[in-house]
Amino acid sequence: MLNRMIAGLAASLFVAGLSFAQPDPMIEKAVNDVAGEFKAGKETDARKKAVAAAKKIAEPAELMRLFGPPKKMGLGLGAKLMNLPKAKAAEDLGNTTAAMAELTRAMAPKKKTQAWIAEADALRKAGLDLAKAAAKNDAKGMRAAADKANAACVNCHSQFK
Repeated sequence: MLNRMIAGLAASLFVAGLSFAQPDPMIEKAVNDVAGEFKAGKETDARKKAVAAAKKIAEPAELMRLFGPPKKMGLGLGAKLMNLPKAKAAEDLGNTTAAMAELTRAMAPKKKTQAWIAEADALRKAGLDLAKAAAKNDAKGMRAAADKANAACVNCHSQFK
């Protein structure tokens, strides 16, 4: 009986530990909702949803975490941009990248606001270009767009961190 209780407690702690390694569900849902608007071609609606969702995110680092690996509560988006998946997944990655950029744009700081917005817009454009190239199964266009997305990240992080 005691062994079962210990095993049950150990299993519960293991599962609880795994749940801490998950991305924030609210942020992930916001990204997916905004990405869905981009996929549907509704950029104005994507911006509105991003602005509303950004108000619920305490700081940009919480959002940026999604670019990181799953072991760090991310979705691995950064690695996926470096090692592009097949066209269908790359199309989703492009829309997700655009959504991340739109949410980031909505979280512009009071200082250097224009630079922040310019970098977020560059990332959004690269994400949308990736989605369009993937929809056409244009491997060269996909690579070019992913490289631009990575460059936008590097440029932004050289100014903001």
